[in-house]
Amino acid sequence: MMLYAVIFILVLVFLVLLKVKVIMEYVFKKGINHFIISISLIGGLIKYSYKIPAAKEKKIILKKKKPLILKTGLDFQSYIDMFNFIKGRILIEKFDLNINAGSEDAAIAAVITGGLWSIAGVIISFFENSMRVIEKNVHITPCYGKNVFNIDLFCIISIRIVNIILIGLYFILKLIKGKIKSRRWYKWHIPLKG
Repeated sequence: MMLYAVIFILVLVFLVLLKVKVIMEYVFKKGINHFIISISLIGGLIKYSYKIPAAKEKKIILKKKKPLILKTGLDFQSYIDMFNFIKGRILIEKFDLNINAGSEDAAIAAVITGGLWSIAGVIISFFENSMRVIEKNVHITPCYGKNVFNIDLFCIISIRIVNIILIGLYFILKLIKGKIKSRRWYKWHIPLKG
């Protein structure tokens, strides 16, 4: 019995201390996308990488499709509560963004650069107000006299295993609560057959 208690405590300590790192690398250069997502455990001893293939040009044929609706029974406030629950448990260890943007017209290049700085400022402010950010580097360089648009993004996000479990449990509880509420509403509002 004592052995099981010790194993249980060791597993709990392991879950509390263990971190999962998600590394995202995105490069857009000369119209070609490169996007790699890597998941790292135990300081990089266990690592899995997935390269998302670049999209190829193809003819777009419009077809009518039924909209995909995920019926969870949750209201908008429930999603806000879940986001608030998650955001404090995510740590952004590194956020590097390098953009080169330009145009043959110097005035257009200046406008593009200013617009990109505005968008980047909004995104960075959102991250800093919502999550913990340790290191961030944002560089947007204007290129005058040539049409160019390159993006180089590198981001490391870490979260503890125990927080992933808590987030999953929180979502399940919200889901169950939403289902119960929707069933109660249906029960009390079902039309009477006469």
